[in-house]
Amino acid sequence: MPESTGADTLAFYGGAVKALGGGKVGGYLVLFSGPDDPDVQRDYFTKSTNFFIENGDKRPILYRHGMHPMVKSQMLGKATLTIDDEGVFLEGEIEDRFKYKKAIMAMVEAGELGWSSGSMSHLVNKTPHGKSFEVVDWPIGEASLTTRPVEGRTLALPLKELTDEKDIDFDAVTKSLNQEEYDEQFSLEGIPSIKAFCEAVAPNSLKDGSHRSESAANAAKEFITITKILGEAYDSYASRLVKRTESRFLKQGREIDPSTVKQVESTLADMGRVESAFKSIQESLEGIKKISEMSVSEQRAMNERARAEMWNFYRISGLTPEEFENAGTNSTS
Repeated sequence: MPESTGADTLAFYGGAVKALGGGKVGGYLVLFSGPDDPDVQRDYFTKSTNFFIENGDKRPILYRHGMHPMVKSQMLGKATLTIDDEGVFLEGEIEDRFKYKKAIMAMVEAGELGWSSGSMSHLVNKTPHGKSFEVVDWPIGEASLTTRPVEGRTLALPLKELTDEKDIDFDAVTKSLNQEEYDEQFSLEGIPSIKAFCEAVAPNSLKDGSHRSESAANAAKEFITITKILGEAYDSYASRLVKRTESRFLKQGREIDPSTVKQVESTLADMGRVESAFKSIQESLEGIKKISEMSVSEQRAMNERARAEMWNFYRISGLTPEEFENAGTNSTS
């Protein structure tokens, strides 16, 4: 039986993480082999290994067994496990609520991540076969995404040794991906009004704050005017499209052209993004308006109530503000 690591946890590298589409991921958490083909520590799994699971059981998906300084013990999603002739296969989904989903999926697509199963060391048992050791008991507690080992072979390690893996700055990766997506989809060239608006509100503007605010407001009015015109153009486009489709489908009995369907779907998606953006702006502006309608004494009273409720929470929970901040970081998003 392996020595305890203090954290009482062992990690075992498995196969590569495969993107299955729609945020889903899969691959082999454990790969079977034999005494003639063990891992670099001469351990191997077989179909007889007791993983303390049944087909269809679920386990949490973590990143680096909860040891990454930014992600910590956040649960990325859940995985369904199935034992077949090759090993323990899993299929799961990285949930949308996970802040770094885009960065994780980019790493999966690039083939940079592998699976690693976590097990409690005091429950792990091995049986010697010649110079190799068959893993008889390996209770799977969780499935982790981890940077793939250079040697590309399965390998059991104490959890503390995984700290040698490179730390990924997910905030930087996500920001980079968002910028790439923006650069690819949008160009302000040829749209002077919107370009002026973006330049007016840019943080690196050389104008002073009051002039920048006035310039941005004027550009926003012009932008809204353009949007109204665009709305009328879309309405005219939709009316003509409906008439043409009715004539083709209802009167002539012909199918709607696939290119038309694709065009409609694309337009609906674009309009959905525009609607979402304006809804967010509207809510922000309404919030400012609501606050502006309050008297100074009402604003102060609201702030005092919020401060009193927060400190009352600290008193009841026994947490300091710093401890509360850390607890929020460690919980699932």
